[in-house]
Amino acid sequence: MEILSGSDAATRPVPARNTTSTARPALLPPDNLGALQADFPRYRIWREDICGRVCYIARSLERGLRPHTVVTADLAEMRPALEPSQ
Repeated sequence: MEILSGSDAATRPVPARNTTSTARPALLPPDNLGALQADFPRYRIWREDICGRVCYIARSLERGLRPHTVVTADLAEMRPALEPSQ
């Protein structure tokens, strides 16, 4: 590891972060995220791409609603996890 100080640190270029996903979008089936969001309006449900991996997160919008948060890589697991809250 190289430690820079003074003008070297200020003028040295910073490498760009790779923000593109390495996932194979052409091979992935479309997810049913919109349908799941419509079926569970008491949750905020979204998809994240982290280091080329897909993750689905559901978080309750109401105090006391259980489960509070669900995190899964498989969207098919989300519905059974949220159904007890209905």
